[in-house]
Amino acid sequence: MNRIATRELSMAIALVAIWAFFAWQEPVFLSSRNLSLLSVELAVTAVLALGMLVVLLPGQIDLSAGSGVGLAGAVAAVLVFWHGVPAPFALLLAAVARCSCGRRWER
Repeated sequence: MNRIATRELSMAIALVAIWAFFAWQEPVFLSSRNLSLLSVELAVTAVLALGMLVVLLPGQIDLSAGSGVGLAGAVAAVLVFWHGVPAPFALLLAAVARCSCGRRWER
């Protein structure tokens, strides 16, 4: 096995070990309700991570990309958890906020 495959395998083993530990500590951890709630909470972070992947993949990274993702994540989190806005709408508002802030600073 080369070094990259070993690293990927070790990360998968670590993830399974974490799941096993929490399932052992709390039997409802792997229940369908808990996994559903975890996936809903992960949705905003996953969309932001995919957006960063699109920027990183072609090598077009700059310092503003990370700050923009941080701003969008913070706006979406505040809208979802403090104001009760549905997650898809909060993501849309966060994207609009990021685009409008970026254009204002470029002028």
